[in-house]
Amino acid sequence: MHHTPEEIPIIETEASETIKFIVQQVARTAGLGVIKGPVGIGKSRTLEGLVTEWEREIRVIYLRSRPEIDGSILAFSSALLEHFNVYEGRTREAVQALGGLLGSYPFQEGRRPTVLVIDEAQGLKVNVLEMLRALYDAGDDARNGNRFHPAFGLVLCGNKYFLGRTGRRKEMDYAQFLSRITHAHELRAPNRDEFAALAAALCPTDAAAAAELALHGETQGNFRSMVNAHRQARMLAAGRPVTLNEIQNATFMMGDI
Repeated sequence: MHHTPEEIPIIETEASETIKFIVQQVARTAGLGVIKGPVGIGKSRTLEGLVTEWEREIRVIYLRSRPEIDGSILAFSSALLEHFNVYEGRTREAVQALGGLLGSYPFQEGRRPTVLVIDEAQGLKVNVLEMLRALYDAGDDARNGNRFHPAFGLVLCGNKYFLGRTGRRKEMDYAQFLSRITHAHELRAPNRDEFAALAAALCPTDAAAAAELALHGETQGNFRSMVNAHRQARMLAAGRPVTLNEIQNATFMMGDI
């Protein structure tokens, strides 16, 4: 058994369960959540999966931010509007359209709430954050008891630490939202059992290879390095089942750093 990148095994972890809980609570209360965590622990994969997993009960609008839209209100709004097949060429109209499309009625019985999830949010610039804050604040009447007023929940998820444009290490910070945050959580790195579970799923035919791969994950502190090492090992195996030898060679070539 081997896996294409799209077939990487999904395992339930403490981090994924926490993410799901927070997003669900934010959606149902039209709240604002901030989730921080180490790189490579499955945040993005968990969040992306909620779009279809919760389709019937919660409308999850997911956007993975990126440098080219992090600091442009028009580019950022346009990326979100693509989810609705809407195009607006001017900033003001794009933001207005977005405000109308995001709103739902979370406090009316039987209505499906909306939660906007921004992944890789650590790079968002002040102007984009202020635009999101204004859209979020427009739902305050609903949060204050008017169930006939539209509102949406907002979740900002990202890496706790990242490199800024100057190359200096920065910490994820949303000062603009401090008085509005209803849910905040810092995720921990996977534990030993979680590394072992992913390794066993990636290397189901060789316990020694799985153990070595799990050790590599523990050393690096994330799942991504395990997946990358297994991918290299698959290439070395050239169609044969991955063995301990290929895993050791792959991690050696990666420098185990």
